Amino acid sequence: MKNLIKHTAAALSALALLLGAAAAQAQEYPATVKIGATAPGSPKFIWHQHHGWLEEALKPHGVTVEWYPFVDGGGALVTALGSGGIDVAYNAGSSPALRIGAIHPNVNLIAVDNYEPFGAPSVVVAADSPIKTIEDLKGKRIGFPQGTVRHTTLAKVLDSVGLSLKDVETLHMAFDTSGPALVRGDIDALVEGETTVAELIDRGAARLLVDGNQHPEWSSPTVILTRTDYTERYPELIKTLLEVDLRISQWADANKDEALAVFAEQTKTNIGSLQRRYSHDVLYQDPIITDKAIAVLKTEEVFLRDAGLINGTVDYDRWVNDSTIKQVYSEAGLIN
Repeated sequence: MKNLIKHTAAALSALALLLGAAAAQAQEYPATVKIGATAPGSPKFIWHQHHGWLEEALKPHGVTVEWYPFVDGGGALVTALGSGGIDVAYNAGSSPALRIGAIHPNVNLIAVDNYEPFGAPSVVVAADSPIKTIEDLKGKRIGFPQGTVRHTTLAKVLDSVGLSLKDVETLHMAFDTSGPALVRGDIDALVEGETTVAELIDRGAARLLVDGNQHPEWSSPTVILTRTDYTERYPELIKTLLEVDLRISQWADANKDEALAVFAEQTKTNIGSLQRRYSHDVLYQDPIITDKAIAVLKTEEVFLRDAGLINGTVDYDRWVNDSTIKQVYSEAGLIN
């Protein structure tokens, strides 16, 4: 009996050590988490920095948070993620997200950054440009950050009138350089989002050729990406990040005017243009990965392939890891 007790005690002690080691490993945290986004940043990327809630949540674990805006667009963003330059990518447009998902086995989609059903980036020309129709773009110089959702949008715009990317001259330009280039006459048109387009139009420097907000069928989600090895090593950090992300999305819907004012101030965006864009009751910043979002991404992948803008095929069972965001929603009582 004494031997049995001794063996049992030893076994329990060994089990406790194993469980303790496993718990310690599960709760491991890095010294720093590096979070990037295409510049100037998505609304949640900006609101994260404004509130500092993630920093507060991670401070007890000795983690500092660093934020990196990528002015060269989504291609540079996902390249940095894949190479380990950053740990989490916000505001990854469907085009760069799908492209890295197709070629990089260590990158996962873990949540939605935003899924705004308003449309897509717009095509604008100089206010005095002779370009009046999409057909007039043939042979013209068009600036945008290549490898981004703007690239895809231009392909869709051209396709709508029987043209393709081969019919125009495309120039890679960061969001903060394409506007001045258009005004100088270095390019004939640009493809950009609300932040850049509204500023140019409001000061009379440009006019809309194609209003992306009038094409909700071109809308696609921007997503949050990380690496598989990072999630496996720091699961509690990723869970904390998504918990704070959900909190921010809920705050934004409950405090819409304040949320838009913060975004406008931090990005130097005209508040009136933001209010026109976000005229709905909600701001569409929910991080949950819906079936509709995945369906749209799959459709987008087909278009990218047909347009010659993607290599490889996305394995959605591998690429999409929604386990943590579902856990966050479940614990918040938002899903069963």
